[in-house]
Amino acid sequence: MRLFYALLFDSATKDNLYKVQDRLEATLSKGSRTRKENLHLTLCFLGEREPSLVDTLSSLLDLLPNDSFNLCFTHLGRFSKQEGDVLWAGVSHSPELHQLHHHLLTLLKKERIPVDEVGFQAHVTLYRRARCSDLVPIHPFATEQCTIALMHSHQAKGGLTYTPLFTKVLY
Repeated sequence: MRLFYALLFDSATKDNLYKVQDRLEATLSKGSRTRKENLHLTLCFLGEREPSLVDTLSSLLDLLPNDSFNLCFTHLGRFSKQEGDVLWAGVSHSPELHQLHHHLLTLLKKERIPVDEVGFQAHVTLYRRARCSDLVPIHPFATEQCTIALMHSHQAKGGLTYTPLFTKVLY
């Protein structure tokens, strides 16, 4: 199973991200838009894992803090790729988000679950395989309505689907 931990957003936040996608779309010569239901912020990518690990991975959610925190989307960015860029919405620096990420990595290490510890760049992917000259400025918006989830990435109905296996609401 292809798994990852993510922050999921309320419908108002997804609506705001979708509006950013709409504005950005006018500047693209090509690109594949992330479906609204798939918009999320990856906390930790786990990759292909045995289904037998799902119970352990889901139990780690109970060990994470319950406290909600504010995320403010302030800018767009890109990861350059040969087949086309990944365009994303970035958040302003959030010590709480970075602490959550670090806590999750610590729990995974304690369980001897290896993860790739590349630098954490908090973002929400808006487009893949995109070509555009300039990124448009965005009007900053914030959210506190987040859920942490263990997600399963798979193909369904002819498209990439992210299914929450277990969730924990932050409040």
